[in-house]
Amino acid sequence: MILKFFSGIVFVTLISSTLFADEAKELRLRVQDKISTVMTLLKDNELQKEQREHRILREIEVLFDYKLIARLSLGKEWKKLNSKKQGEFTDIFTKKLKESYLEKLRLFNDEEVVFESSKKIKENRMQMLSYIIGKTDKKEVLYKFHKSKEGSWLIYDLEIEGISILRTYRTQFATELKKGNIDTLLEKLNA
Repeated sequence: MILKFFSGIVFVTLISSTLFADEAKELRLRVQDKISTVMTLLKDNELQKEQREHRILREIEVLFDYKLIARLSLGKEWKKLNSKKQGEFTDIFTKKLKESYLEKLRLFNDEEVVFESSKKIKENRMQMLSYIIGKTDKKEVLYKFHKSKEGSWLIYDLEIEGISILRTYRTQFATELKKGNIDTLLEKLNA
């Protein structure tokens, strides 16, 4: 009886780790494919700037959970907003995130992105380590994913060289909200 119990536990553990390995591999391949497409678009000199940027955003936006990023970036302040203000903040902040992403991409010049590893942190959290390798330096980028209600793995944070994008925004927004209110923050984001 005990042997059957332990055999069952071993079997479930093996199946779970195999499923996670498959899930991590699938996610890594999905992200690598999107990043590879973005890198190709960056080098395509036949595209106009607007076309290139539109196509880049179309590629990457399916990887991000902008609503969750917006909610987490406001912290406790999010719950104080009505649904209209939450939607307005999410829309403006999403636009700002996309603009920021494109700004950073414009700085790319023959860098290579290498994906190292993926690990499951919790049942619905995963991290993927990558490096941006340039001619003279190597930057660590940690992608943080959560599993959405629909079952997709979506990015909710990025750490670049140990600096969390989410924490950075949360700190900036908290400072702005102490000086003003959500409307003044929205004005600054819209500027």
